[in-house]
Amino acid sequence: QHQIDAIKSAIVVYESRKNKGLILADSVWLGKTFVASGLIKYYLNKNSDKNIVVFMPASIRDSDSWQFTLKTYF
Repeated sequence: QHQIDAIKSAIVVYESRKNKGLILADSVWLGKTFVASGLIKYYLNKNSDKNIVVFMPASIRDSDSWQFTLKTYF
């Protein structure tokens, strides 16, 4: 549930800022992949003609967790 709350909170912050950028950071194993995936889905649904940039360590990029989370939950 805390990941869903984090997505909702981040959307509120995103919508209230002129900059329209977010940094997502917390301790390990607290659901950053899930939260980031939810934010990406929200943004692309709202702005289908826009692009996003995601910065992450190579170890995350090269793992299967991103693909699994995107396919499973979104």
